[in-house]
Amino acid sequence: VFHLLITVQDMSRTSAGIVSINNRIAALSKNLSDSLADMDVNDQKFRLLKKDSYFEGFEAARHTYNKNLNEILNLAAQEAPQPNMWQDIGHTYETFTRPRSMDKMAQAKTAWGETAGVSEWMTAISGARQINDNRIEKALIRINGLSRQIVRNGIIGFGISIIAGLGGVVFISRSMLSPLNKLK
Repeated sequence: VFHLLITVQDMSRTSAGIVSINNRIAALSKNLSDSLADMDVNDQKFRLLKKDSYFEGFEAARHTYNKNLNEILNLAAQEAPQPNMWQDIGHTYETFTRPRSMDKMAQAKTAWGETAGVSEWMTAISGARQINDNRIEKALIRINGLSRQIVRNGIIGFGISIIAGLGGVVFISRSMLSPLNKLK
């Protein structure tokens, strides 16, 4: 029973870690979508109104996007170290945003609107989020099944322990009472 309790604790800790990683990835991927939309909106406003405040908004959203993407990549590497969809999204984004000229400011102010990559990234992020949500659902179903199995095994083990204990009590009491009856 003690071994069973240790196993249950270990399983709970491991499964909670997996689910929490996937939940964090889900939250960060929502932030990715929001940041990408902010970058696109601020870029369009900058192109239309030519105000630096919109470029600053674009840069803030880009910084948030990079921060969230890096955290997702780190979390995804902890969960499954093989290449995955988040790495593909990160590689595509990095390839697009890599400076092509010496003047990064001019590059950043012109390169964003020259592509239709935003909708492709939004689609890729949505697909990756859906896959992550499916992983969370499967993990929760698996955890539920394992928990039920552990509870069932625990009840069976507890029942066997009680029966073995009662058998031991009967055996010990008979072995003690038998000589006492002979002495009577």
